Amino acid sequence: MDGGRVVNANARENSDLFKALKGASNNLGIVTRFDLKTFQQGKLWGGFIIYPFTTATRQLQSLQSFTTASGAGVDPFASLINAFIFTAAGPSFIANQYTYTKAEAYPKIFENLTNIQPQLHSTMRITNLTNLTIELGAGELSLFHHGHINLVVEANTIMTRYP
Repeated sequence: MDGGRVVNANARENSDLFKALKGASNNLGIVTRFDLKTFQQGKLWGGFIIYPFTTATRQLQSLQSFTTASGAGVDPFASLINAFIFTAAGPSFIANQYTYTKAEAYPKIFENLTNIQPQLHSTMRITNLTNLTIELGAGELSLFHHGHINLVVEANTIMTRYP
């Protein structure tokens, strides 16, 4: 803030700053405290699906659908980490990490993505948050070096075809 002021930013107070901080990664401000509401998390559905890079165009179209109401709609229980992996040693591939915080396998919100074939590898299952976190943090994909970018997908953008 200007002059080094310390302020609260949440859904009710400085909500514009709160929204900006949620989408800016580590590129805006210094956060000195987090206040969290916690809840008991039961079983959930999730895991990785690895796809060949030849599915890139369909992945991007499905990702666009996932982020708009024209797809399956907004679902607060769904989250997705989409990674395009490029390797010097061999073919590139796409890794999607799906999480649905209800114990419901293959929910409709992910249908366009999880129906993409072929799938090279899948760990999808009903599990708990601990096991899913371990897989994400220490799974096969952690062996690759990676870069990070923020991507904003415009709902009405025409996607570019990959070769």
